[in-house]
Amino acid sequence: MKVSTKLAKSVAIAAPAAAPVAAAPAELAAIPEVVTALKAANKAAGTLTTKAKEAARLAAAQLDPSIKDIDARIKHVVKAYAADLSGMDANVRAVFSNALTLLAAGSTPISIETKEKGEVVEKHMTAETALDLSKNDMAKAATQARRAHGTGRAAGAGRPTKTPATPKQDTDAAAFTVWLDNMAAFMDNPRREKKILAKLKELGYKLTK
Repeated sequence: MKVSTKLAKSVAIAAPAAAPVAAAPAELAAIPEVVTALKAANKAAGTLTTKAKEAARLAAAQLDPSIKDIDARIKHVVKAYAADLSGMDANVRAVFSNALTLLAAGSTPISIETKEKGEVVEKHMTAETALDLSKNDMAKAATQARRAHGTGRAAGAGRPTKTPATPKQDTDAAAFTVWLDNMAAFMDNPRREKKILAKLKELGYKLTK
């Protein structure tokens, strides 16, 4: 059977259009005020944390919300100051990075234990308000914020390796074993001892030591 040329042309299948490739974000220029604050932090140990936080607050204006991965968003900003940070105290780099992480994490809920007047106190806040904590507590909060967003830095590594899910029954048993092994330490902590005894009393138990 003879097929007409016109018909053959009309049934030609068009090739699928290629998916658009997302363009890499443009490199940022360093903000002079950020560089000034970083240099001030590097010079004076007494104001290192304050000045590094100040630099992070100024640099936070460069955090690009269109970069969905929070780790990539932070690195995009830090890269603009790499030349200045390279010769600075490691503490300046750490505080600057941790502060930027908390600002990028914004309203992410954070819970950390800190010491106040010799007692361990549990604090609940958002990531951005954790910027007001001490250097060490701020580092703890930044670590928690990274984990909350699926990133982490353990022993110089990049993203943490995801472990297979553990059956709930095994998880509960393991958690109970850990709790039991640490019970003596919990009871030595006045705040935790009070909570444990209060819960047992609520359940109808009477305990004497």
